[in-house]
Formats: sequence, C-alpha cells, structure tokens
Amino acid sequence: MKVIDLTHPLQPGMPVYPEDTPPRFPRPCTYETYGFSVTALDMGVHTGTHMDAPYHMLQEGPTIDWFQAEYFVGKAMVVDLTEAGQLITPEHLSSLTKTNDLDFVLLRTGWDRHWGNDQYYRDWPELSVLAARFLTGLDLRGVGMDSPSPDPLETHDYEAHMALFRAGMVCIENLTNLELLPREPFTFSCLPLPIRGSDGSPCRAVAMLGI
Repeated sequence: MKVIDLTHPLQPGMPVYPEDTPPRFPRPCTYETYGFSVTALDMGVHTGTHMDAPYHMLQEGPTIDWFQAEYFVGKAMVVDLTEAGQLITPEHLSSLTKTNDLDFVLLRTGWDRHWGNDQYYRDWPELSVLAARFLTGLDLRGVGMDSPSPDPLETHDYEAHMALFRAGMVCIENLTNLELLPREPFTFSCLPLPIRGSDGSPCRAVAMLGI
C-alpha cells in the first residue's frame, strides 16, 4: 500500500484565512525545566488542512463530532481543474458522471502552489452555485480542495458552502499534493479530531493506493 500525504504541516507563522488568529504552539513544559516536553495548541479549528462541518454555517447542522469515524474514510476521485480558470462550472465536473459510488471528490486547481505567500488568500478558484449543486447530486460525503474555500473571499452569502452543507456534506480545505494522485478512484481518509460541538477541525488527509 502506498500512502500519499495531502496535508500541509501545522507550524507557527503559517498562512491563515484573513482575520483568523495566527497559530501558536508554546511549550509550557520543556526538557530543561521539567525533564520532558509538552506542546500546547493555540489556533482556530479552520487552520491549515482542515474540515468544515455543516454547523460552520448552519445553526442546526451537525457538528464535527456528530459523524462516526468511518464516515471520513471512503472511495474518492480527483478532478483536474488546473485549466478551468477562476470559476468552476458543472461542465468542468462532467467526468464525474462516469464513476459510481464515490464518497469524496477532490478538486485539483493547483492553487496550493501559492501556499506560504500572500497570493494564496486572494482570487482563488471558486465553485459556481450550479457546480456546488451538481456535486450535491452525486450522493457524496464530502468535497475537498487545494484552495482556501469553495466561495470567494468577498462573499457574504457563502452559496457554495451552503449548498454542500444543506446536503449534509463536509468540506475539506487547504489540501496539497493532489497532482500525485491517480486518475482512477482511490481510498481517501480525512479524519478530524472529534471536538465536542465544533464547527470544524484540523485533519490529516491522505490517499491510500493499492488496497
């Protein structure tokens, strides 16, 4: 079995969504003082490669801990959208109609090449409302992307998010290394921390090939 890591490492100074709190990882216990090391986490749950639960924008939607662990492991396929431009439409996703029984779709736009610089959080590729609704018709558990959001930064309505959440789907954001994935389906795992009542969580997303 081959495992491909699709996750950005968490570290101080890493990029965060505009107005989010930059992460800190202080060490209240050190070898010098206590003889062992303890690292504390001070960050938002939408930091780095993470998952949005429907509760992120739907007050009555399920929280991240509502889902069983097996929900986050399933059959996935990546869609190459590197030539699609800034607006992703249903036509760009038409190849998905040829594959049945998918649990997750990963959208490869190539935007992760900007990770670590100011461009990453500006003018990323976005899902049109019709594209989001198209995805909700595929009976998926979730959609992942190598960009910050399915919606544009300046939105106030979050129409793509809302379409996915109303269908009970999760949204995995800030993936990377999608160019390493095969064209055929593979096993995808994106386990979040079961934080009680949370709207999201960092996750370790991986693709597993040959199983």
